[in-house]
Amino acid sequence: MSSPSPPATDPSTLAYGEVPDAALFLRASEEDPEAIETLHRRHHSAWCRTATGLLGRIDLGEEVVQEVWIHGLALLQDGRLDPGIATAAFRRMVVRRSLDLLRRRRRRDRLLRLFGATALKPEPARPSADPLLGNRLRLALDQLPEGQRVPLLLREIDGWSGHEIAEALDLGVDTVDQRISRARKRLRELLEKQGITDSTPARGPDMP
Repeated sequence: MSSPSPPATDPSTLAYGEVPDAALFLRASEEDPEAIETLHRRHHSAWCRTATGLLGRIDLGEEVVQEVWIHGLALLQDGRLDPGIATAAFRRMVVRRSLDLLRRRRRRDRLLRLFGATALKPEPARPSADPLLGNRLRLALDQLPEGQRVPLLLREIDGWSGHEIAEALDLGVDTVDQRISRARKRLRELLEKQGITDSTPARGPDMP
């Protein structure tokens, strides 16, 4: 005879650091400052890493994540975001806002090239050091098409699963896998041209 299952733990009896995300987001929707602070400690660094990897600049990555916190918490507190899916929703917002900013900056750069610096002055130079990626690797990654680069970074730098990437980018899982495979092949070719044969942004053992 099998032993009875232990009773489910009541989140209200746990210390904040032990409370699951869904329960913390529910408390955050009620403007609980300790729940918000706990969520911030739990996720902020990882989300900044994701945004920085996509944008190539630490300051822009932090700016995007701060905007996501403000917007996401407003959605929660207005009842427009289900606390049970908030973690995934916040991560999607980080990716999509990063891509939106990247596209806006590229359009702006095209206008600068078209009309010259007298029409639109570039922003003052700001720190662009990326501790996750070396300069040559960043240069090679920037040469990949966005549709390949973004899934590759999310997989290899942030460790996202194919399903998580597909959900964030509104793609099929098979499409994500194909794009990552093509990105790896192209990245290897670009690095070999720079004389690099064994440096990749790998975190997982399957990165060639």
